Amino acid sequence: MSQPRPRQPGERAFTLALLALSLFLLYQAYTISGFSAVSSPGVFPMVAAGVMVLSLATVLVRERGRPDPAGFVRQVTPPVLLGSIVLIVGLMVTLEPAGFVAAAGGFLFATILFLQRGRPVRAALVAAVAVVAIYVVFRIGFQVVLPEAGWM
Repeated sequence: MSQPRPRQPGERAFTLALLALSLFLLYQAYTISGFSAVSSPGVFPMVAAGVMVLSLATVLVRERGRPDPAGFVRQVTPPVLLGSIVLIVGLMVTLEPAGFVAAAGGFLFATILFLQRGRPVRAALVAAVAVVAIYVVFRIGFQVVLPEAGWM
């Protein structure tokens, strides 16, 4: 008899999240038209969501005795991902007050600097060229209104 495959970090949490989403989808499918008739518009979505709920519940029951592996946070959220999230949040926060050019330039400079572990001159050059290219294509070429600084 073969050994069962080892459980991966975050597998149980992901299965629980999918089960919650499936239950929500089952409820949403029921609100389409209820279960008034076999040919009603909500039947197929209810069947699909029901199969998802039953499948995920079966997986959870089958896997209930197996231990969770250690290292979930380290394996699922490496430092590069966390740093990128911080930089994206920084872009979101600064976009309106600083405007597109300054916020995108700062974001690109910081991101390139972070991912390449140094080289500030190259990061500044690439960020400046990218922002100018984006500005020319979208603002001048397609006439898209880009966010401008509130203090200008």
